Amino acid sequence: MINIAICDDSAKDRENIRRYVSGYFESNPHNYQASEFEKGEDLLAEYMDELRVFDIIFMDIFMSGENGMQISKKIRQYSENVKIIFMSTSPEFALESYDVFAFGYLLKPLDHEKLRTLLDKYIKEVEANEKSLTINIKGRIHNIRYADIVYLESKNTAVIIHTLDKERYKIYDKLDNIELRLENRRFLRCHQSYIVNMDHVSSVDTEFRTKTDDRVLIRKRSLREIREKYYKYILDKMEW
Repeated sequence: MINIAICDDSAKDRENIRRYVSGYFESNPHNYQASEFEKGEDLLAEYMDELRVFDIIFMDIFMSGENGMQISKKIRQYSENVKIIFMSTSPEFALESYDVFAFGYLLKPLDHEKLRTLLDKYIKEVEANEKSLTINIKGRIHNIRYADIVYLESKNTAVIIHTLDKERYKIYDKLDNIELRLENRRFLRCHQSYIVNMDHVSSVDTEFRTKTDDRVLIRKRSLREIREKYYKYILDKMEW
């Protein structure tokens, strides 16, 4: 079930979004549920009171009370994964939306083609997250979801797979072989001994810092190129 929140102080705009989302999912196999919020504070309360979490939030920026950007920054304290799509009559907050890792920034009146592109991209991510890496450890088969892999590390004759829940899976194989099996652009070979999942990077300078607070080395001679690949990946994830 995909949970969607529509937060806008205009009843007409909320209805327009709801109607379009309904039409989109009529031709899509995924189930969804949409909830409407007139005030950002009411949406935030859902997170603060641990009542519900959402997969996608359509967030108007100019609302009474706190604006959509302020509310989104607070929601990010509760959820790193929710996809926030801003809607506004002005591009004024477009750059600031990077601070909350916005999934998109749409100008009103909404362009339905751009909206469809964002929903298509989200569905592709959902389906990609269902993919997994199958490994064999001492005769036992493990299926590790791509979305759960933070980084892979080569040590001597083994590869160690580090996951979000801090588990470590050790297999005896070459990192080159595992790289060929990870057919997904989220994975970046950043060092002879490391592959990082860019979805789980929190910062980058001369090395990657992951959301699990680990450090992943970057080849010094390729530092600029690798950082550019990471930045491009992040920018490509945002549709304007």
